[in-house]
Amino acid sequence: MAPRPVRSQNRPFAWGVYERVFRPWMRRRLDVLCAGPNHPVHQGRAILLCANHTSWWDGFVMREVHRRVRPDSALWTIMLERELRRFRVFAQIGGIGIEPGSTGSMRRLLRSLRDIGSEGRSACVSFFPQGRIGSVTQRPLGFRRGVELVAGALVPAAVVPVGIHIQPGAKTPRSIAYVAIGDPLPGDGSSLDAGELEERVTGLLDRIREFTDEHGEDAERRWGRR
Repeated sequence: MAPRPVRSQNRPFAWGVYERVFRPWMRRRLDVLCAGPNHPVHQGRAILLCANHTSWWDGFVMREVHRRVRPDSALWTIMLERELRRFRVFAQIGGIGIEPGSTGSMRRLLRSLRDIGSEGRSACVSFFPQGRIGSVTQRPLGFRRGVELVAGALVPAAVVPVGIHIQPGAKTPRSIAYVAIGDPLPGDGSSLDAGELEERVTGLLDRIREFTDEHGEDAERRWGRR
């Protein structure tokens, strides 16, 4: 018998612990530098943040993106069910599980997203359409079409492409996460095309790579910072 899915929640107490304990610990190891909108995005609809998946840190990097584009909302993050079972605390800070290849799991996910989408302006969901961690230089990224179903469950939604590039710091022992936040795709998410979204994220990653190649050790100082 398959294990029961982990129940997902968004508990203020758990987020408080995250902010007071985990986030300072993370920032001693990873400096997140964001370039893009530094203001709330589309307050009248849900937001779906879609990024490439390059490391274990990515979910926490998306929390920093969330702080910029929808700081007054709850954040929900779609992740593997097995990871939720391994780190139960993630379920307390909005982790929603999915079991690849399971129709029942996808149905539960979409049902949960429809409930979240009904919250309107307070809904913010992060998702990694590759479905697995890959190299930041991987081309094509290989976005899966499940992202189209995810966006459809949140309609109306603003789909925001995000590029994440993590590399060792030039002037610090910490790693640096260069993050580019793109403009929302046209439409309300009901006709999202996974290929178009992948092109947008690929363009953001190419922009980061060109920038770091051009500025070298000064890139950390020059890239957008909150």
